[in-house]
Amino acid sequence: MLGTTSASKKLAQMTYGYWQSQCLYVATNLSIPNLLQSGSMIVETIAKETSTKVETLYVFLRALAHLGVFIEKPGRVFAATELSEHLITNAEPSLGHFLMHIIEPSMWDAWRELGNSLKTGEVAFE
Repeated sequence: MLGTTSASKKLAQMTYGYWQSQCLYVATNLSIPNLLQSGSMIVETIAKETSTKVETLYVFLRALAHLGVFIEKPGRVFAATELSEHLITNAEPSLGHFLMHIIEPSMWDAWRELGNSLKTGEVAFE
């Protein structure tokens, strides 16, 4: 049973942390932080620029706004935050570049094999 202690809250955050990192990866991969660096945009424009479906993208951007990565303004408009500014990849090296490396599919797959690696002694990253 889930409790409300600080330990259970921390474990819950660790448990669902993977979806947060995947959302950051996808947003960065779609260059959404780059798009918003010059100002707010309506979700339809972001969808057009990223070749994504408007309604699905809207739910996705709202999730990221809930995490503080973007801000949702009235009229389905999204804007950058200090967090998303660190994910911009079209200028100098950023945390966005690091994120893209750490969460790329081959790295994700290797971590998924950690249990098997512990049992066999084989290196999951090979």
